[in-house]
Amino acid sequence: MGSTPTDTAIRDADEASRVLAEIGEINRGLARITTELVGGITALRTAADTRAAPLAARKERLSSQLEQWARAERARLGPTIILPAGRLEWRTVPMIGRINDHGAVFTHSKSPSAKPTAKNIICKTIADAREVFVIAPS
Repeated sequence: MGSTPTDTAIRDADEASRVLAEIGEINRGLARITTELVGGITALRTAADTRAAPLAARKERLSSQLEQWARAERARLGPTIILPAGRLEWRTVPMIGRINDHGAVFTHSKSPSAKPTAKNIICKTIADAREVFVIAPS
């Protein structure tokens, strides 16, 4: 590697073949480096996931317990509960659905025979509110 000049024009087929062979060597070297990198990242991710799993499971259990307690106390304390360590609250989040079928969209538009253009495509939105429980530690 590195025996062929890189800053001059290739003079003949032999030199072109040597340059091509060197590029092949470089590609194989880059592939080895990438493989090592991916292997290292995979090992790090596996180690991190192993260490994080008990914490995530504990957080899930504690969150569930907090939500159960907050639901039981909601009538007395309201939708937002402020505690020294943070707050618990319910937020209303709309669930949105869209009709993506142009035929269905045009049946809901004023002009069913309208051609699909940016101005006259109407998306029917269906909003259905739901509550999510939010835990916000300080």
